[in-house]
Amino acid sequence: MRFHIITMVTSIGMGLTNDCNLNCPHCYSRPLKKSSITLPQIENIIKKYPGVRDINLGTGESILNPSFRKITGYILSKGIHLGLTSNGKTVNDMDMELLMSLHDVDISLDYTTEKKHDAWRGLSGTFKGALKAIERCKEAGITTSIAMALMNINYKELPKFKKLLDKFDCCLRINIYKPVGKNNFSLSYSQFWDSIKQMADHFFLKSCSEPVLALIVPDMVIRRSPCGASIRIHPDLTETSCVYVNGEKVSRNEFNSLKMKLPIACKSCRVMLQCGGGCLGRRILENRVNKPDKYCPIPLKLEVPTITFTYHPERGDFIHAGYLCTIILR
Repeated sequence: MRFHIITMVTSIGMGLTNDCNLNCPHCYSRPLKKSSITLPQIENIIKKYPGVRDINLGTGESILNPSFRKITGYILSKGIHLGLTSNGKTVNDMDMELLMSLHDVDISLDYTTEKKHDAWRGLSGTFKGALKAIERCKEAGITTSIAMALMNINYKELPKFKKLLDKFDCCLRINIYKPVGKNNFSLSYSQFWDSIKQMADHFFLKSCSEPVLALIVPDMVIRRSPCGASIRIHPDLTETSCVYVNGEKVSRNEFNSLKMKLPIACKSCRVMLQCGGGCLGRRILENRVNKPDKYCPIPLKLEVPTITFTYHPERGDFIHAGYLCTIILR
């Protein structure tokens, strides 16, 4: 079974550089060739995609790109919403005027204590720097989220994040770990659904573009994963439809073609239009392109978990929800 997908690019996840002050074990950009995007290249990208409304800067620490200020100024001059993902360094090093012009910012935290987070990220002071960055974002009056890479080593930390959200009045954005290069940190089936239950028990749901969750929140996941209307541009200018899938492994055209094909096992599913077989990036990385998402209970002949989310009264407008599979909580 095939589906039509949107080909007009409205959202771009962009890596201005893959230079970084950290060297995290789970980082998806570690295998990429070291490079940085220039201002003329940015100008060409904007011309190439005239329909783009949102751009999020991530991959490395964006401020380490020598043309960071000129590039951000150019993007903002085009009326494009600009978001940022940072471990804290870029936010702490940029001037307040620029920070206030951003649409939303995500600060990466994988643990709720200084000892655990700094040990994982490999640099003392990273946790304090992240909290300082959140405080700066709140001072600037911009939408702020903590970004957590959800892995088999930290999923039990989820409830502990509630205190941080309340302290800073911010959201928690969950990225399910994808096995880029190695599968050491992927959640098992039971760990995944245990994590989803923890989310439902301790947080409000603000946004969800994780396709397989259409099984329990079909009215929230209304368009499957955002891939197709969004692209990822790496620092070497490689373009992909998925943040985690290298364009040399699967090209944009190949990815979009695969997304139009529904796994046979999914063709009679009640949420096939919303889910579309689950996260295609995950299926590609796990060599399951023609099979349903590994976190789907139906092909495993298991019951759909009975999990009920409470929706936050304010859904919010998040750039990240427009270009990758993610879950945003409060």
